[in-house]
Amino acid sequence: MAEIHQARIKTGRGAESHTYADLAEAIKADYAAEIQSGKDALERKFNMGRNLLTLRSLHASDREFGATVVGHGLDVITTQDRNDLMWLAKNIKLVRETIKDTTADLSSLGMSALRKRSKAHADKHDKPVASVTDR
Repeated sequence: MAEIHQARIKTGRGAESHTYADLAEAIKADYAAEIQSGKDALERKFNMGRNLLTLRSLHASDREFGATVVGHGLDVITTQDRNDLMWLAKNIKLVRETIKDTTADLSSLGMSALRKRSKAHADKHDKPVASVTDR
């Protein structure tokens, strides 16, 4: 076993060699970065949702908001994704509680799974879930 840990290991053709410890550290660093990027992504999604809600609040109807979305090129984001982002912004406290109260890392889940887990958490703790259609 000691031989494996001290040997120089090549990870590919023409690649430089590394020690076992080097590769293990690289894997741990990449994993930590992956976890952080999921958390960062959640915050970016929250910010986008909050900004969409702010823009939406400036319109008398969803139809007006939709026209403005198209006019400003925000239609590159699908309607479902815009709704998901706004739902996240309205329910960020619940989502953060859900993430905190679970042993799994939920920050990298898709919105549908995150909504489902958050709803289950809300039901369990008798908390309200805001709808995107609530103004």
